[in-house]
Amino acid sequence: MKEKAGVDLEMVPQIRRDITKPFYTAMLRINDPEKLKRACEIMKYFEIDGKPCRALPFDKDLLGTNKNKLFDHNVFVKKIPNTMKAPEMEELFKKFGDIKSLKISLNPDYSSR
Repeated sequence: MKEKAGVDLEMVPQIRRDITKPFYTAMLRINDPEKLKRACEIMKYFEIDGKPCRALPFDKDLLGTNKNKLFDHNVFVKKIPNTMKAPEMEELFKKFGDIKSLKISLNPDYSSR
């Protein structure tokens, strides 16, 4: 199966939507470490139909149920330019250390809030 992001998938992802959030999640198991690495690199930031998307390796530490760890390990930045995209922000902040996840809160027109 070939996806728009340019990654060959061996199975269809499990797609879910939490009705309290404006986005979908998809879970997919990739057993081959090299394929996983390549998929993560290619799909870190991509677009589908002009809408920004991102893919992350599964990490229990990033789950919303782990609120203490999330608050202890997050940086919240205000007043970024509304044209800034996630790859630019990651480039700016990665000089301070590894970044597991980065997301910009978006308006309905996909500009940053």
